[in-house]
Amino acid sequence: MRTLAGSILSCWPLGSLRSSDCSHCLAIIAGLFLGKQLGVFGACAAATKLGIAAMPVGVRTLQFYGVAILTGIGFTMSLFIGSLAYEDTAVLDQIRIGVLVASVLSGALGALVLTAAGRAAFTISGHN
Repeated sequence: MRTLAGSILSCWPLGSLRSSDCSHCLAIIAGLFLGKQLGVFGACAAATKLGIAAMPVGVRTLQFYGVAILTGIGFTMSLFIGSLAYEDTAVLDQIRIGVLVASVLSGALGALVLTAAGRAAFTISGHN
């Protein structure tokens, strides 16, 4: 039986990310980090272009994208679904790692994008 730390270290070197040990981890990172932000932003952009929805007053596209990135933060349902789908402890460890990494990436990148969007809005309004 492997510990969670042991599971993290088994996928740590970049060369080993292609191994089957990391396939669940990478799939979850891709789904939470990339899939959610692209899906939310794409659906909202399409709804705006089609006239189904309108962008809130005073909100710029970069700010909206920053919030879409933050949707990748998700522990509860991701871990719950993973625990329903798999019983193998090694796979469950990979699911936990994937959810944790994707959530940290989403939070960090979302914060950076929103900070940059806030600074850009502040500069545009004439307050240097």
